Amino acid sequence: MVNFSIRQITESDREWVARFLVKNWGSTKIVSRNRVHEATNLPGFLAVEGEEPLGVIIYNIEDDQCEIVVLESLVEERGIGTALVEAVKRPPFPPDARGFGLLPPTTI
Repeated sequence: MVNFSIRQITESDREWVARFLVKNWGSTKIVSRNRVHEATNLPGFLAVEGEEPLGVIIYNIEDDQCEIVVLESLVEERGIGTALVEAVKRPPFPPDARGFGLLPPTTI
């Protein structure tokens, strides 16, 4: 039973995202593929129940690649991670993109 919704991260969510990343990842800067991402500046989605965040996905689209930079669910066994990935796969993800990348990130 799914009783959460997925919505895009808005400017008003950025403070929560920053606090969440610092608490759970140690920084808002995420390194992948030898590149530093300021995760709070990237697009993403939140899984929410009411106004309570249950999970977050942050991604970067560059050229014809979509890289998932952060994916975290705060509640297990509810399909939150899967729903977040599916949200990224929907348009405006470029239909001619070659695919997704999910690499183990490094925080700095």
